[in-house]
Amino acid sequence: MTTKGSAGNSAKQSLDDDQIAELREIFLSFDCNKDGSLTQLELGCLLRSLGLKPTTEQLEALIHKADTNHNGLVEFSEFVALVEPELLESRCPYTDEQLRKMFRMFDRDGNGFITAAELAHSMAKLGHALTPDELTGMMQEADLDGDGRIDFHEFTRAITSAAFHNSWVFQSIDCGASESYTDKYSIKWVGDDDYVRNGESRQVQFSSSVPNVFGTVRAFPTLRRNCYRVRVDTGERILVRASFYYGNYDGKDSPPTFELDLDGNYWTKVNLTKYLSFEIVDFEVIYTVRNNATSICLTQTLPGHIPFISTLELRSLAPKMYGLVGPDYALFRHTRTALGAYQIIKYPEDGYDREWFPRYGFGLEEVRNEALSIDVSPAPDSPPVAALRNATTANNTMEYIRLVTNLPEDFEVPVYITAYFSEVIDSMRPTDKRSFQICIDDQPYSKPIIPPFGSVAQVSIYNVTASYNTSFTVVATSDSTLPPLINAFEVYSVSDPLTPGTHFKDVQGLSALQMEFKVLLTWTGDPCLPSPYSWEWVVCSKDPIPRVVALNLSSFGLFGSLPDFGSMDALVTIDLHNNSLNGPIPEFLGLFPKLRLLDLSDNRFNGTIPTSLITKKNLKFVVNDNCLSGMTCPPPPPEENLTPPTPLTSSSHSKPDDKNYPPSPLYPSDPHAYGDVFQTPSFSASNKQYSDLLLLLLGAATIQLLLLSFLLL
Repeated sequence: MTTKGSAGNSAKQSLDDDQIAELREIFLSFDCNKDGSLTQLELGCLLRSLGLKPTTEQLEALIHKADTNHNGLVEFSEFVALVEPELLESRCPYTDEQLRKMFRMFDRDGNGFITAAELAHSMAKLGHALTPDELTGMMQEADLDGDGRIDFHEFTRAITSAAFHNSWVFQSIDCGASESYTDKYSIKWVGDDDYVRNGESRQVQFSSSVPNVFGTVRAFPTLRRNCYRVRVDTGERILVRASFYYGNYDGKDSPPTFELDLDGNYWTKVNLTKYLSFEIVDFEVIYTVRNNATSICLTQTLPGHIPFISTLELRSLAPKMYGLVGPDYALFRHTRTALGAYQIIKYPEDGYDREWFPRYGFGLEEVRNEALSIDVSPAPDSPPVAALRNATTANNTMEYIRLVTNLPEDFEVPVYITAYFSEVIDSMRPTDKRSFQICIDDQPYSKPIIPPFGSVAQVSIYNVTASYNTSFTVVATSDSTLPPLINAFEVYSVSDPLTPGTHFKDVQGLSALQMEFKVLLTWTGDPCLPSPYSWEWVVCSKDPIPRVVALNLSSFGLFGSLPDFGSMDALVTIDLHNNSLNGPIPEFLGLFPKLRLLDLSDNRFNGTIPTSLITKKNLKFVVNDNCLSGMTCPPPPPEENLTPPTPLTSSSHSKPDDKNYPPSPLYPSDPHAYGDVFQTPSFSASNKQYSDLLLLLLGAATIQLLLLSFLLL
């Protein structure tokens, strides 16, 4: 056969106008100085925004390949010429014959399927032994039908998908710890230094009765809001679990209350005053990542209540899971229950590391599933087999099973509830029949359910609102001879629509300021959202996509020249007075269309005032006490005055002055800095498409390199 892009496809092709426009939009977004070309730094930022991690050598090689006029820069025409051949080819860089050769290499017994053991063996033979996390992630990403094996179709899709190589997330962060280790479940835990900028590591007092991972916490006595930021590919569906064990770490025997936010959206109120000092409390959320990274923020909401956190876990989910709730909404877990289970079910029994808590119903019967194997592939939300090994049944057909939802008592919320049913009896008598329905407040919600033996039926409840007082019951139908049963269920509330975050133009400008003035790196997370907790030195609009309308950086101890933050075209006020800014006043300051106040007084700017400021109407421009032409240059301020004002927090900065701050969390300049985490513009073009494209250009995917080396043998 002839594949697209092979020798059999010789017709001349070119990019259409839409593709050119999309490429131009991406190109211009990273052309920071607007000179029509990309420097090595700017090209590196573009590639990292797509989830890649190019080395300096790779960047130099790529520029050498693209730079046809040999000026050391990549113009737009050169950029198009670089990517055009790959855009016109199929996503698959291999022929069908090559793919089948690879598949046979992995399929050791030749039965047409690749098992986890075969995948692990073959990867080790190629010189890339997989950890349990990597093996689980690769199998779950490739195994579309959930049967525990990879067929040729699934293999082809996985090999040609950049997601298979790069996007899987199984991150376990031990907050307050500095060392990495592997626990008894083969889960690797890492310290949190690479994910958070502020806070203090503290030891808990009551640690003997809890797992070692809860021996430390990170507390945040400074700043109103502090954020963990973790690299995750755009479009990835993830589960995040935040756990809290107070353990009287501060000696006050007074657990605090504070707030959790995710990517600028409210998550939950963490009210630990309701729990004992030695209780572990956790919260879970499921959502789709939008900006190549996700931020989990702890916000102080009450005086004297210092936020802290014990662990933070992030797990990728299969794209199909919880798909009845779209990517614009988050799911907040209220309960996840395995009826009749003997202990908590989690990893490795659940490859996605969801926690299933055992529950026994009063007056109900716990039964063991007689099936030797259970096929979970019919259930879109992929329950683990372990959660289906047991079930709860009513004692007779006249009794029902009520689900305990743990929903709020005082108000209703939109809910997503999914229940799993697997028949437990292998050989029923011909006259036996088990049939039941789910009812909400005694009204039938579902059609009659006949649970399959050796498999599972999933029923999901959505597009309804409910509270703790809402009755969810499993009731036998009139023709059923056997009582109703249920194996497991999950209960979530559905969030309001997720905000897209602060406008990317403002994110670009703020990141430029943070990269130039390291003291500003203390502020993390979304600059404007949630709206009550924006960064202390910005003022934001109330638009659905907020704009930064004011910069209030007076007396922040800023020293040096101003970087270009001209992308922030919604600014009305810029207050930079009483710093030690020097160099000429930049021309871009006069180009903000809405600017009404610019205060540069009490700095050390020199040269002349730009024409753009002289001619700008309706602008209050304050520039006294500088070193401009015709002015008497004031003496430099004493060193003790070169520190920013204390933020609106419970204490002063916790970071030492000699801390080597990593680059801006919004837009880092170093390819390996701070976990390659930053926010990117919301392109109309598909980031994933260009991520796949540039992966091919750089050859950055480990498994593709391994497989290519095999093909060359």
